[in-house]
Amino acid sequence: MFKRASLTEVSKLIISPPNKSCELDPNPTFLLKSCLHTLIVPITKIINLSLSSGMLPYHLKHANAIHLPKKSSLLVNDLNSYRPISNLSFIFKVLEKVVFSRLNIHLNWN
Repeated sequence: MFKRASLTEVSKLIISPPNKSCELDPNPTFLLKSCLHTLIVPITKIINLSLSSGMLPYHLKHANAIHLPKKSSLLVNDLNSYRPISNLSFIFKVLEKVVFSRLNIHLNWN
């Protein structure tokens, strides 16, 4: 089981990235950051429940996938000319960073 995330850790992870949003986000990132003092406890609770249960909340399991050309000079009709991009919700990215830090600590320790 992973160590629980603290309010301070989650707060830093939310404040540090730019204000990019995805269509999957219920609210724009700048709004989340401006209301962080109110939302930090429930967000941290969601992250800690996910860490303790080993399960991802259903609403975070979605991504918007788009295909972008690798280079403009490649053939448009060739599927190998494209690379998939997955847009994930902002909270998922925060959870991903928490899990990454826990895994990194575990792998370095062992």
